[in-house]
Amino acid sequence: MGPGGGSGRGPSGGADMMEFLNQGGYAGFVWGSYGMALALLVAEVVGLRRQRRTILTRLGRLLRLRTPGGHP
Repeated sequence: MGPGGGSGRGPSGGADMMEFLNQGGYAGFVWGSYGMALALLVAEVVGLRRQRRTILTRLGRLLRLRTPGGHP
C-alpha cells in the first residue's frame, strides 16, 4: 500500500474511486437504476405540482360560481 492508504496512487485514492464507480463490473445496472429512480422522483414532483395547480384553479372557479353575482 502507498502512503495514502490506497493502492499506491497517492493520497487522492484515485484507484479506490474508480473501483467504487465501476461497482464490481455492474456499473451500468447500478448507476442506471439510480438514474431511473431520480427521473421517476422528478416526474412525480412535476406531476404533483401540476395536479395541485389544477385543483386550485378548479376550486377558484367553484368559489366564483357560488359567490352571488360571480364576484367575491
